[in-house]
Parts: sequence; structure tokens; C-alpha cells
Amino acid sequence: MSAVTHLTSEELEAGLSEIRESPKDAGVVRLIVRRPQPGAREVLASCSHAVLSGNAMDIIERSPLSRLIVTDSIPLSEEKRRSPKIVPLTIAELMGKAIRNIHEEASVTSLFV
Repeated sequence: MSAVTHLTSEELEAGLSEIRESPKDAGVVRLIVRRPQPGAREVLASCSHAVLSGNAMDIIERSPLSRLIVTDSIPLSEEKRRSPKIVPLTIAELMGKAIRNIHEEASVTSLFV
């Protein structure tokens, strides 16, 4: 059984302040890889664009994060592809359908609902 923990507005605001005060390359990564809650069996995170610049990969590798699920919207470096914690998902078919729908003046929203 898995559970999703939701942030309160206070926790979210504190996290946003932390991101603003952190170096650009690692602020978000540090926020998502905080110490897991007691009893948590796994810590997962996802992002649409895995820029992961600076020392972000080092932070991820040393963190309790089990997997970071990313899209292939930008190329992943060899280091990122080798990491067992990085799980890339392709969006090629989705992008192709979106381009086709735009060209044919059809709904792009329909691809996401």
C-alpha cells in the first residue's frame, strides 16, 4: 500500500522560500529529497524537464530518493542515464500527436484528459 503526503500551505510556502534562497541548480532537488517521513518505504519524485545542473546529481545520489522519474524533453547526459535513480520516460509519441493536432487544428487538450 502506498500513500501520498500532501503539503499544507505553510509547508509549501516554506519550501518555496527555501527554493528562492537556494542555489538555482540544487534548490528544488534539495526540497524533494528531504528526509522521508517515518515508515516511508520509498521516496519518489518526478519532473518534466530534467535540467539537473550543478551538483544536483550528487545530491540525488546521496539522498533517500529511490527514483526520479523524468521525461526525455531534453537530452540526458551520460551520467544521468547511468544513474539507477533516474528513470526517463519518452514523450516522443505525445509530442508527435500534439504537433499533428496543432497542424490539423485539432484539440491538444484531448491528449491530456
